[in-house]
Amino acid sequence: MKIKIADFEIKTDKPQFAENTFNRWNFRTSKLSYQVNYQDIYDIGRVYIYLMDGDNPVCFIKEEIETFMNPNPQFKWYELEPDLSVGKVKDHHKAGMVSIKMSIHDKT
Repeated sequence: MKIKIADFEIKTDKPQFAENTFNRWNFRTSKLSYQVNYQDIYDIGRVYIYLMDGDNPVCFIKEEIETFMNPNPQFKWYELEPDLSVGKVKDHHKAGMVSIKMSIHDKT
């Protein structure tokens, strides 16, 4: 998995559990700080989350920054969309789902 916010990227390791078509990651990082050159957090625009096959994204989620601005977030399930230009996953129902708990906020 790879998360991209503006020009910041963070990648997880390989899944801790992988069996047939089910993978499980347990990736946590807390209080990660990153400085960007935007006037306002809304200027960032979208957050992209990718399911990777090596270095290639095969499925993705794109959400507006507002989705992740809750300082006390709960886990939420997101349906991935296949990247049809890559063609590794062709059917939407095979793209998968991912549960994420993430908060993005302006420290100022």
